[in-house]
Amino acid sequence: RDELRDLFSDFGKVKHVNVPRMRVKGTADEYTGRGFAFVTFTDEETAKEALSYDGLKWRYCVIRVSMAE
Repeated sequence: RDELRDLFSDFGKVKHVNVPRMRVKGTADEYTGRGFAFVTFTDEETAKEALSYDGLKWRYCVIRVSMAE
């Protein structure tokens, strides 16, 4: 979460980052990310600027950015 917060703070203040997780099959206490996250900004203008990261290659994946409906 901190890495995503740092990445998107390039545009302004990030209010919240939520990375949904799921339990790894066959384990009692091991979790992994589900492959998506939600980043909430303090204002709509900052969120719109973050749309420019859509398609960005970051670490081992391609980031998709869209506005919540």
